[in-house]
Amino acid sequence: MKKIFILISVIILPFASCKKDNTSINSSGLIGEWSWIKTCGGLIGGCYTPADNIYTLKLSFGSDYVEEIYKNDSLIGSNKFTLRNDVIYIENSLSYTFKFNADTLVMTTLNVTDLWTSTYKRIK
Repeated sequence: MKKIFILISVIILPFASCKKDNTSINSSGLIGEWSWIKTCGGLIGGCYTPADNIYTLKLSFGSDYVEEIYKNDSLIGSNKFTLRNDVIYIENSLSYTFKFNADTLVMTTLNVTDLWTSTYKRIK
């Protein structure tokens, strides 16, 4: 149970709220829907997948800089985000570095001692 709470916290809490100042990056490659593949890291270095946790997660990044989080296809959060220099900033919460190509998004927590990296696949 603790493992699930930590995983959901790492994925959801960073998207609690944020301000809008998105002029310094072209985010067109980030816009769209992303299906969660795995999350790895933490103090013990474990990895978690949808099969391990018996649920799916989806992120949807809109061109209006609103991100939505879905668990098992049910909306569980909707928040604004700010992008600058390959970093997703979330006000009063964690920030993430991110890298993406045509179909893979990798997000890593910043400014914490307990680092987590989550991988997502673009939904076509």
